[in-house]
Amino acid sequence: MPLHTESFNNKFNSSVVTKYQITGLDIFEKSLAKYFFSEVDVNVHSSNELEANLNIEFQNNLNLGEVLYFLNTHTWEHEEDQLIMRNINPFLKALQTLKQQNSISIDIEEISILLKDTSIVIKKIYSQSIPAQLENILEEITNHHYKLTRNSQEVPFEMYIPVFEEGPLEPNSNLEDIRNSNQSAINDYFGFWGLYFDSEEDAVIYDLENKSMVYGDLFMLNH
Repeated sequence: MPLHTESFNNKFNSSVVTKYQITGLDIFEKSLAKYFFSEVDVNVHSSNELEANLNIEFQNNLNLGEVLYFLNTHTWEHEEDQLIMRNINPFLKALQTLKQQNSISIDIEEISILLKDTSIVIKKIYSQSIPAQLENILEEITNHHYKLTRNSQEVPFEMYIPVFEEGPLEPNSNLEDIRNSNQSAINDYFGFWGLYFDSEEDAVIYDLENKSMVYGDLFMLNH
């Protein structure tokens, strides 16, 4: 199951857009900083005048174990007869408010969570994939924490979500389908993740389905 190290060449070459072209972006940043007790930086990229993709960076002075403990002990609340994730709901509400204030399409290209002992990078794989799947991704990090940290012995200093098997640049490939908003590919966040450990020279691939480490080359979306 070889994975490839070459960077994915995004067909939509994006350019940085000044933050002030997006109405309410400063308030969005401040809301995220308040809710998640983090320093937050948002950069905007666009391939045309009708859409904008956000790169959101959270920097927090907690370690991975502390964050997961918080998620486990402050996870759910009832709202309109639905059980929702309390910690993610403010993020989604702030994003929805930002979208309502702008006439262009707004999506998230990347979220980076910088903690004391690790960095977690989550990449967009189809339209609105991060808003739709962020709750599930965080839940899976919690569920797989023991294996991801090598039986709690070593925390990876970087985690990339997701990585894909070699061959995505081929015509009609699975990755191309994902990038073209193939909603049937919704679970591709939960196939393979890329991990970097201080004790390893190269990246290690974590197989979520089999809860096991795979050693070899990897392909990281846009990295």
